[in-house]
Amino acid sequence: GYMNLIQKRQIVAYYLAFFSFGLIVSIIGTALPYLAEHTGVSLSRISLIFTMSSIGFFIGSILSGFLYDRISGSKLLFAAFCLVSTAAFFIPVISSFPLLCAVIMLFGFGNGTIVVGCNTLIIRVHSLHVGQLINGMHVVNGVGAFITPLVFAQIIARTGDVVLGYRLYVIIFALIGVYIILTPSPELQGSHKKQEKTTTESHPKRLV
Repeated sequence: GYMNLIQKRQIVAYYLAFFSFGLIVSIIGTALPYLAEHTGVSLSRISLIFTMSSIGFFIGSILSGFLYDRISGSKLLFAAFCLVSTAAFFIPVISSFPLLCAVIMLFGFGNGTIVVGCNTLIIRVHSLHVGQLINGMHVVNGVGAFITPLVFAQIIARTGDVVLGYRLYVIIFALIGVYIILTPSPELQGSHKKQEKTTTESHPKRLV
């Protein structure tokens, strides 16, 4: 099936978003010793941020799952990138461990919203290419996860810290967010449900 320009823009937007999630996945592990140093806690204690990130991710995934059927996908993804960008800006300079945990939870919340959004919206772009689009999107995610340790290793070697790496990613997340908000969203799932309801009311015997 032929894809129009808007559908192609949507695919690029969701691929970029999922690529950014790949970047996000590897950040905390790479930066862990430096975050421990910034907050003055041990490595065993700083590892709690993995739990906080997972809790935020879980909550974000559940809430956004409902919202993507009711709100424009582009607006919701843009809001998630705003949250992730803001959190990424502050994470490497926070000196309070409880505050870091709270910000990391918000970071995870945004990540969950991004993941659910990409997997949900890509399905609505083109029904004939769903399998290929999802597979390709997850490959791009893996590329992002592979790149982060390489980028951060270079930045750590040059600066002795991870702050510049986070700053670079803030810019990347912000640019992706802008591209997404400028990209039209696929049709809301509720519209499909409404159409299906109308169809089933017109053909009750066929439904049975």
